Amino acid sequence: MPISDAATMRMVDATALAPGSDFGTRYRIQALLGQGGMGRVYKALDKTLDRVIAIKVVRQGMMGDTEALDRFKQELLLASKISHKNILRIHDMGEIGDVKFITMAYVEGPDLHQILHDNPKLPFERVLSFSQQLADALTAAHAEGVIHRDLKPQNILVAKDDHIYVSDFGLAKSFEDNNVGMTRTGAFMGTPRYMSPEQVEGKPADQRSDLYAYGLILYEMVAGDVPFTGETTLKVMYQRIKETPKSPKLLNPGLPNWFDNVIMRCLERDPETRYQSAAEIVFDLQGARSSVIPRGGGTATRTVQIQIPQFAERRWTWVVAGVLALVILAFAISPVRHLILGSRATQSGAAVSDIPSLAQGRFVAVLPFRVLGDEKSLGYVAEGLNEALAAKLFQLKDLRLASNAAVASVSDKDPLEKTARAVGANLLVTGVVQGSGDN
Repeated sequence: MPISDAATMRMVDATALAPGSDFGTRYRIQALLGQGGMGRVYKALDKTLDRVIAIKVVRQGMMGDTEALDRFKQELLLASKISHKNILRIHDMGEIGDVKFITMAYVEGPDLHQILHDNPKLPFERVLSFSQQLADALTAAHAEGVIHRDLKPQNILVAKDDHIYVSDFGLAKSFEDNNVGMTRTGAFMGTPRYMSPEQVEGKPADQRSDLYAYGLILYEMVAGDVPFTGETTLKVMYQRIKETPKSPKLLNPGLPNWFDNVIMRCLERDPETRYQSAAEIVFDLQGARSSVIPRGGGTATRTVQIQIPQFAERRWTWVVAGVLALVILAFAISPVRHLILGSRATQSGAAVSDIPSLAQGRFVAVLPFRVLGDEKSLGYVAEGLNEALAAKLFQLKDLRLASNAAVASVSDKDPLEKTARAVGANLLVTGVVQGSGDN
């Protein structure tokens, strides 16, 4: 009796599914979308729900590899933790026969690698749109304690409306996992072309490794290629840890200086001098810059209104458009303190010697922002803005910033004078994030 072509294919490799064939009783394979080291990805019809999905199946050679199967499983577990419009949605994990698979949302469109192959230098407005969406996705992932570790254009899907989706969390790790950049067998975890210096050296990777890869992707979008290239992988990896990339403006003179600065800061070899969070990048990309430190004697209280359009959300599909009110209160030992607090400080009888005068310098503490509205979504925005603002203030000269530990030790119910005394600050930054729907 002759053996059908489909049956022959299954005998050779159970994961090589023919278009038009059924995968189990629920799915019908429509096309092969791509394949890599872990397995194949197919476009398929979910007959039960009557919708088109993508199915990733584990390559047959990986079936007995416990480490590979663990990575496959964690792709589902970690990616499913993150609900964000720019992260590919994972539906489910299953097994048909001996074939393990993940079902996920299907995106009609190319990946960023294909786009850059066809258009080596993208228009800046398109670059900016991709950059903002990708930074939002990383902010959401990192807020859940998940680092991607293999961010590259092939893992960034682009829908027809230029909406991007980050996919392939197969190498992702939790922040709590201190695993280094190599597997037990010594194979590197990640793609050498987009690895951070610390991954190349086999050191622990954290969220700043994702930000380095993000910088390489931005560089490629504006310059037509990544900054480090060579005949061999080892040469590229050596450059990554020993050389400073040249500015992309040398290859794209029309690139705005501020965007060049964002890229170059992402590509700092030392993680300590890079952006420390994706929220900081979002802050810079939105252009929400403001000088909030009072200069000279003048007014002791200043309020700054900052409109923040399309900031990253956390759990819902709507976008928070917040208005942040930053209020800085100066506590000098002499007249300024009395101007703000009136007689309350005197009545308390508390010592004021712990509050430095403005003449001694600017000692700033950024307090947690209050939230008016949806605590879960706006709380994420508040945390991101708080972190980004603290990072910006930390970079200013002649200013000392109170440590996170010191700020965390005070209560939001304490009088401001008590808080200032507890953290040794004469300038306190307080804020309110308010939002409802799209406002």
